[in-house]
Amino acid sequence: MLVAAPALAGGWAIVTLDSLPGEVRAGETLSVGFRVLQHGHAPADGASPTLNARNEATGERVSADARQSGDRGHYVVDVVFPSEGQWEWSIAAFGPEVQLAPLTVLPAAAPIADSAPPAGTVPVQVMLRWTALAMLATSVALAVLAVRQRDVVGAPAVGD
Repeated sequence: MLVAAPALAGGWAIVTLDSLPGEVRAGETLSVGFRVLQHGHAPADGASPTLNARNEATGERVSADARQSGDRGHYVVDVVFPSEGQWEWSIAAFGPEVQLAPLTVLPAAAPIADSAPPAGTVPVQVMLRWTALAMLATSVALAVLAVRQRDVVGAPAVGD
């Protein structure tokens, strides 16, 4: 568990992240779990923590409210960073905000091409299956005709 620096002001809190965020991409939701300990030891229930972030290069700001989740003093916040870059971020539980290490947000992931065929079209795999089935049916029909032709050619004439 990672601990952010304590904030001091009439009371103080320690914000402990469940884990450091992994790969963070612009436009994708990042869920961050953390504990808030008032005076460094008492889980702070009923707090209204807020994650605040700022992209220094663009001036963009993001703010997201956390919700209590699980054990006493545990919270989760979902945030979407709108652009790539270096983001300064902090969590305000009560008292001054607890500054966290800068977060690098990567560019948005390239969209995955839609694998569904356009309406009214038949996928290539289906066409290949039907073509193979048609070729098999044609081969069987030709084989049956060849056998029948042989039987007709080799049959005795009527009246023999």
